[in-house]
Amino acid sequence: MVPDVLPEFSTGRVLTLSFEEGLRLSEWLKSEPSPESKEQFARLVLNLIVIEFFHLGMVQTDPNYGNFMYRPATGEMVLLDFGATYPFDVAFRESYRRLAELALIGSDGPILEQAYAMRLLDVREDQTVKELLLRIVEQIVSLFLVDNQPIKFGNPEYLSKLRQTVFEFVAKVRLTPPARDTVFLNRKLGGMFHLLKDLGAELDLMPFWQSIQKVAIKDEFNRLDGSH
Repeated sequence: MVPDVLPEFSTGRVLTLSFEEGLRLSEWLKSEPSPESKEQFARLVLNLIVIEFFHLGMVQTDPNYGNFMYRPATGEMVLLDFGATYPFDVAFRESYRRLAELALIGSDGPILEQAYAMRLLDVREDQTVKELLLRIVEQIVSLFLVDNQPIKFGNPEYLSKLRQTVFEFVAKVRLTPPARDTVFLNRKLGGMFHLLKDLGAELDLMPFWQSIQKVAIKDEFNRLDGSH
């Protein structure tokens, strides 16, 4: 649920939105929601990521808990504060999906070539750095392997291993500057993962991967809105 803009009370510097009711996420999490409610909310989180990134190409990249509310009675997530919204063009979104597809196939050469093309890795980096990037990609896409379903987001082992690999990569990388688009996207994905972890969500992610594969990626936000 996105609040309505009230143009009569807005200016070039002040954006006024409709007041919306709902529970703060921290408040709702403390209420010990049922497994069914947790699953419903987890699906909302994942659907939101698919819609923002793959359909609209316009992502609210500040996943602070204060930027969301929940309405348990209606099953609606209320979205707040769009100051950190960031656009992603069609080419980047297509390349990101392609990287995931290659990673699930498990062919190192094409994965690295895609990483070079996306500027995730400089081709001049040494072999150790390249192998660490391959491990990071492998660990991330393992969430979408059939044999790993359902994913238990509350399991600390997965996040610990991924964090350790990322730390090793950052310590050894020498020639690759941070990719701006990827930094913003990872901020969103990391925050939403932690939200699902705190929720203790357990979910089969295969339907979400299948929905991502079916998206006809285009500049949907510009088509609807006219501009960024």
